[in-house]
Amino acid sequence: SSGINAEYGECKKRITELHDRISILNSDKEVIATQKNSLFALAGARLDELNEQKAAVNVAESKVRECEDKINSGSSEQSVLTARVTELEATNNELEHRILEKDAQIKTLSDQLAASNDAKSATSNEKAEAA
Repeated sequence: SSGINAEYGECKKRITELHDRISILNSDKEVIATQKNSLFALAGARLDELNEQKAAVNVAESKVRECEDKINSGSSEQSVLTARVTELEATNNELEHRILEKDAQIKTLSDQLAASNDAKSATSNEKAEAA
C-alpha cells in the first residue's frame, strides 16, 4: 500500500510538472503568435514603405526623362537657332558690303556733280569775262 501511495504520489507530481510545462508552452505559444503578428504587421508596413519609395523613384525617373527630353529638344532648337543666326550674320555682312558699295557710288556721283558744277562755274565766268 505504501509502495502504491509512493507511486501515486510520483505520478501526481509528474502530472503536475507536465501541466506546468504545458502552461509554459501555451504561454510561449501566445508570445510567439503575438511576435509573429507583430512581424507580419512590420513586414506589411515595410512593404508599404517600399512601394512608396518605388513610386517616388518612378516619379523621379519620369521627371529625369522629361528633363532629358527638354534638353534634347532644346539642343535641336539651339541648332536651328544657331543656323538661323549664321544665316542672318551672312545676310548682314552682305548688306554691309552693299552699303559700302552704295557709299562709294554716292561719293563718285557727288565728285562728278562737284566737277560738273565747277565746269559750269568756269564756263559762266568765261562767258561773263567775254561779255
